[in-house]
Amino acid sequence: MSRRPLARVDPALSLRGCALRSRHLLDPGLSVTPERFREQVRALARRFRFALPHQVPALLEREAAAPSRERVAVITFDDGYRDNHDLAAPILRDEGAVAAFYVTTTPLTSGHGLWISELYRLVPRLPRATRDRRRAALASGA
Repeated sequence: MSRRPLARVDPALSLRGCALRSRHLLDPGLSVTPERFREQVRALARRFRFALPHQVPALLEREAAAPSRERVAVITFDDGYRDNHDLAAPILRDEGAVAAFYVTTTPLTSGHGLWISELYRLVPRLPRATRDRRRAALASGA
């Protein structure tokens, strides 16, 4: 397990809430592997209670009326890829987490993929070693 499973989740983890935004899990070059996603969900579960987006306004009102130390995480998938169902949903279920899944219908009716998916397909990816060096440079502040 990574020593920093939440490092790619959200910089707002020092706050009382966070949001985990994820793309599809099939291609580790685009997002995270299913194993890494499971690590992230487990790490979130240790620090946060999971909620759905529609629950957030009521949680904020309750917090304003009676501040607490409760921390809430909201997980969303906004691309509608099949692996949201096939890979992410079983992991979430296994870990006792909930998430909102937004299904993009335009690719179903138009026959074209999402623009971001098309971009990833058209733009060559950096070799793994180059990505790792870039991440290390960013982490060191270089």
